Amino acid sequence: MPSSKVIDFIKYLIVLLLTLFCQLKSPVLAIEAVTLRKNDKSSMTLSNAEFLVMANNPNLAYSKQSYKYNLMAYKEAKLRFLPTFSAFSNYAYTNNPVLVFSSLLMQQRFTTSNFGIHSLNNPNPINNFLSAIYTNVPVFSGLQLETGLAIARLNKEKQSFAQRLLEQQLRLNLIKEFYKVVLINNKLNLIDNSIEAAKIRLKKIKDLNSTGMVTHADVLTGQLELSKFKQAKIATNAEMAIAKARLAALLGDMSFFDVAVIGDIESKDIKIENQQYYVDQAILNRPDYKMANTDIAISTQNVRNAFGKFLPKANFYAAGINSGNAVVNGGSSFLLGANVSIKVLDASLFANEKKAKIARQMAYEQYKQKKLDIYVEVVNAYSDYIASKEKLSVNLDSIEKARANLKIIQDRYSVGLVGISDLVAAQNYELTTKVDYVTALYENKINLANLFYTCGILNDTKMF
Repeated sequence: MPSSKVIDFIKYLIVLLLTLFCQLKSPVLAIEAVTLRKNDKSSMTLSNAEFLVMANNPNLAYSKQSYKYNLMAYKEAKLRFLPTFSAFSNYAYTNNPVLVFSSLLMQQRFTTSNFGIHSLNNPNPINNFLSAIYTNVPVFSGLQLETGLAIARLNKEKQSFAQRLLEQQLRLNLIKEFYKVVLINNKLNLIDNSIEAAKIRLKKIKDLNSTGMVTHADVLTGQLELSKFKQAKIATNAEMAIAKARLAALLGDMSFFDVAVIGDIESKDIKIENQQYYVDQAILNRPDYKMANTDIAISTQNVRNAFGKFLPKANFYAAGINSGNAVVNGGSSFLLGANVSIKVLDASLFANEKKAKIARQMAYEQYKQKKLDIYVEVVNAYSDYIASKEKLSVNLDSIEKARANLKIIQDRYSVGLVGISDLVAAQNYELTTKVDYVTALYENKINLANLFYTCGILNDTKMF
């Protein structure tokens, strides 16, 4: 009898193999496993969100299938250079003089008696089982096969660039939506702090009003201030619901709506190169720029294809034939040959070639325009990032000044030199500067991500 340890080990192997089989059986199971991961966690980081987007986003899944389609088209174009083989079988029962005569010859059963006038004119019906194997080998296709293969390869490469572009677009959108939730969370915290401060202030005002030290108008001002903060929180909560819905939709599963988002809205301190560096990076890396260049190559192949239609086409063919009055008997023969064909006159070929050349020029002009657009986009993204970075220091300075101003107003209010309206205004201004600062932090992070996207180097979200 085997020991218990051996039995446990066998059970472990069985479970392990079943697990691997389930993982390999279907990519859908893998995606479902990704979706269910959220049940094990109460929060989500940006890296987790990126993983989910790349696994679940339907547009990206469609793009991956498009790449597979173009890959199969490329393989199909390569296989067209190989010989083709065909087989057919045909049965006939006939007394047609011509068919009987030819069938008897093919069956190698023709005799001198078949030369009789009666046999020639009124032959007896016969069976004919005709089978053949036929092969065709392309020798020269007039550049049709060659250009077809090149175009298929270029389409595959173009779809690869399109997929990379979509992945970077998804990362940019993810950074926007993810940190939008983080930004709104920060705003809600600031508003909650203001609401608590307003409640404490209103209580003090009411206490002072009961002793006659302040008027009822001061109480109303405090109540209006508290009401204003509560209205701001209601509006911000609605903004949060929209932001969470957009993020969940981007992740490809609306059940992520309630998952807590964990992220730091502060941008990392990174070294920024000069503007020309990012222009060069964009020209080197932008997937859409490479797609435009690929379009030129495709149109060039189309010109070759159009020219090739003027050229002759040659094929070699061979066949093995069997004919008998039963399935397995009869005579066999073979056929070897080659054919060459050329179009002597087809006026449409000239228009077709000219059209292909025009399309190539159009692709080249689009390529040049894309380069100009990239330059403008990079300059715009670079300028936005530099401006947002400078704006941060201005907003931080505004917070310090707002705090100092609030301290002065509070001291003056405590000795009766200013009214409650001045105090409320100072407190509101301090809140505004804080909200402006966290908004500027968000804009700075998004502008950095947009700069990397514009340069075609937003290949992950690690630095965000």
